[in-house]
Amino acid sequence: MLTAARLVKKYFRRLEPRGRITAGLVNCHSGPQQGVGFRTHALTYIGPRAIICPLSLGVTRQFRIQKQPPSSHSSGTYAIHLPHNSLLVMTTGCKRIGSSPFS
Repeated sequence: MLTAARLVKKYFRRLEPRGRITAGLVNCHSGPQQGVGFRTHALTYIGPRAIICPLSLGVTRQFRIQKQPPSSHSSGTYAIHLPHNSLLVMTTGCKRIGSSPFS
């Protein structure tokens, strides 16, 4: 996990040279069928412009973002396949429009 934390920090510095990482959260799943369900990322305790970076290690996972509120003419769910060793960066704008699960 220390190596993963260093890699995320290195990538984050490229995006936000003057920013700082204030928290790290880990969900450990033993397979692609495990997940935590849809939830919103209202992490106001770490700041109004929190950047969330899901990191997939060990297994290919599907990360889904669901538009909030849902549209009447589409499902509003976007599926992003994260192969093993991949990083997804969700900026403030992404979190404003949706909620996300690891499933």
